[in-house]
Order: sequence, then C-alpha cells, then structure tokens
Amino acid sequence: MKTTVIKINPTDNVYVALTDLKKGEIVNGIELQTDVPVKHKFAETDFAPGDLLKMYGLTIGKASQPIRKGEHITTFNVKHVAESYSQRHPVSTWNKPDISKFENRTFQGFHRPDGRVGTANYWVVVPMVFLRKSECGSD
Repeated sequence: MKTTVIKINPTDNVYVALTDLKKGEIVNGIELQTDVPVKHKFAETDFAPGDLLKMYGLTIGKASQPIRKGEHITTFNVKHVAESYSQRHPVSTWNKPDISKFENRTFQGFHRPDGRVGTANYWVVVPMVFLRKSECGSD
C-alpha cells in the first residue's frame, strides 16, 4: 500500500500530504473535507479558534477560525504562532573516555610524514548513462 501522508512527530495534530489528495478520500481513518495538495497539511482533529496546531512536536500556529478534521491547513485558517525559543547551555566539562581496550591494537593503515596515520580509500566510478559511440556525436 502506498504511503500518502506522514505525521512527523507522534505529538503532532496535523498530517502532511505526500501526494495530492482529493476531497472525500479516507486517509488514516480521516475523511478529507477539502482537496489537499502534496506537501500541505490537514487537520487530524477538529480545531476551534485559538487551538494550537503542532508539527515537529512544536507549535506551528493557532487556528484563526474553526477547522474541521480532514480540512486543508492554510494561511487563511491558521495564524502563525511559535513556541518561545531557549538556548541550551553548553556542557563545559568533558570526561576522557576509557580507551584501555584499544591500547596496543593496530589497524591496516599507514604512517604519514608528520606522524599522523591514515587509511587508504578506494574509489569506484560507475557511469550512470551508457551511450553508444554514435549517440555521443563522435564518428
């Protein structure tokens, strides 16, 4: 069965269409009240004016008018609202990891002149298009 919608975070109350959806289709048990273009959102539940819409687990807007379950979310029925942002404070301490199980171990690498080590990389180039000589303009 082809996946037609995605809910980005389990706490979201909107779905995102992965393909154009038509009014009347049943998607995840929800009958669509309007057409929903690909990459647009639709309501998982009924929203009253002032209800918050969530996507990515965050508030993305507030209903500016009633929105029916299965209705296309647009700039006409939602007012942008975002949650406050707080910066994380960096951790200023670092504990050296235990590397004892790697002591006296070796690997298949090489020594560089500056004392560092490296590994060899092998590249495989595979052409994605194969043309006959006559197709590429050569005689």
